[in-house]
Amino acid sequence: MNFNPALTTQRGIALLSVLVVSLILTLLISGATAMLNKRMALAIDAKQQLAEKMLAHAVKNELTYLIATQRTTRAGVSKGTNPQGASRNDAIWALRYIGDEIRVDGFEYSRTNELATVHYSIQAVNGLIPVNSSAQNWLNRWLYSTGMDNYTAARYTDALADYADPDDWSRPAGGERRSYLNRGMAPPTNFLLQHCGELYDILHWHDNPDLVSQLQPFCGLRRSASVNLNAIPAPLLHQLWPNLADQILAERANGEWILGHSQAQLKFNDISGMTDDFIRFIAGSRFKIQIKTGSHVEATELTTGTKLLPPYTERPLR
Repeated sequence: MNFNPALTTQRGIALLSVLVVSLILTLLISGATAMLNKRMALAIDAKQQLAEKMLAHAVKNELTYLIATQRTTRAGVSKGTNPQGASRNDAIWALRYIGDEIRVDGFEYSRTNELATVHYSIQAVNGLIPVNSSAQNWLNRWLYSTGMDNYTAARYTDALADYADPDDWSRPAGGERRSYLNRGMAPPTNFLLQHCGELYDILHWHDNPDLVSQLQPFCGLRRSASVNLNAIPAPLLHQLWPNLADQILAERANGEWILGHSQAQLKFNDISGMTDDFIRFIAGSRFKIQIKTGSHVEATELTTGTKLLPPYTERPLR
């Protein structure tokens, strides 16, 4: 048998060429597959986000409609499914509770369809700490619940009052324009807070961002000094009344709500000195709606009773 070195070399080169081409094709196919998988994943994710957005939009519109048009009881906002819920005996509601209410104490519900799940809640603003009130009983109570002493609490409440009031007279523990300028801070607005994030801009509060972040979930921008005991959210209940919160929440879950001042005093023995000016039992005209999906959280505040069309105003929350 004759050995031909040139032929062997040619065969080796040909085999090497086949291997190189195969490797290139493999890399190209792998790259194309990876790109295709990535695009498919993006498409699936986009489809999921779209489904969540559509469901969230539907839930928000439904909640807005119910808040703007349906009756509110101590238990929450009615869904309008019980025709007897709107019945009256003269000027008195025939039913104290309707039985189909959505709670307005920040309780979280969920809704699922074949493509998406959203979580939602309604929070009556009068169940939160009224930071725009000139009477700071509830804010003081909250500050004390953090372990703060009277003197330190007065620094925060006086600074807040000086920031929001229209004059330039400084309270004993507060501060007006000169105090802010001396510290290189923007001067006070001398106007009520427009959003709870303004607390970061207020003397003393500015130096304690952790305190501001703790208060923000419970911050309400109402001028009224009262708080709706039936709408205080669970975390705030646990902070203000750690020994009573679980019992109150269990009663709410069983449809048991506080009817009036005498019953409230029996449950909360430390509010016996509070007058009706500081306590309410039913939601007012302002509500926070929060919608959560897997990728997004949307929060808005709704105010009803505007006597306009639509019968509400809406603003996004920061």
